[in-house]
Amino acid sequence: MSLTDMYSGLPFSPQVALAGSISETADIIPVTDISAFPEPPNYATIGIDEGGETILYTAKAGMTLSGCVRGVEGIPRAWRAGETIARNFTNRDLETLQKNIRSLHGTSQELSEVLARVHQQIEGLAARTALTIPAEGWLEIPSGGATLDLPIEGVTGNMTPVVTLSAAALETASACELRETCETLPGAVRFWAGSAPGEEMSGELLLILPYGGTGGGALAVTVATDSEVEEMLDAVFGGG
Repeated sequence: MSLTDMYSGLPFSPQVALAGSISETADIIPVTDISAFPEPPNYATIGIDEGGETILYTAKAGMTLSGCVRGVEGIPRAWRAGETIARNFTNRDLETLQKNIRSLHGTSQELSEVLARVHQQIEGLAARTALTIPAEGWLEIPSGGATLDLPIEGVTGNMTPVVTLSAAALETASACELRETCETLPGAVRFWAGSAPGEEMSGELLLILPYGGTGGGALAVTVATDSEVEEMLDAVFGGG
């Protein structure tokens, strides 16, 4: 995306005068007060009515505007000393502002589309599934506690599990000292507790896939390739 340059103004647009007469081709313009003009490049208007002229100056030196492009708006003409010159808001300023707003509006729509696609890819890095941890099937650990390997289709050992229990299951989880951590195995999730729970516990299981990887079975997803991500970013910022 490329925006057109916009130039600064000054509060109240101070009005000064030409310090000398200029021809229609002059590119150095003397003024009575150089402080009335912002840093270059910038616009200045000569005259006060529809017969005026907008110029673009590219440098300031002493009490002159130099490197001037004449007739940015209006027709280049000769001007006498004492004619009003100022950094007024011009039609060119308005046109540039409107053009840039249109460009940004179009880009914001493209960005929204890209972000939606990126969001879909991020969602693809994780899989959610309802979870029921049963009271049966737990095995005692000789060193103390109990463990359960809960079969879940599509789970692989390189996933990261995150379990969120329902409010109704919290008391049971506390009583059996259910560990906050669990582990993925091929086709199962392993849980640990101080003892087997007195009743089943419901909740949700979030399985996070490793970056750039895929799961298996019912939880398989496709992750964007580097070239696809680059294509999405180019849609917003433009290719280099």
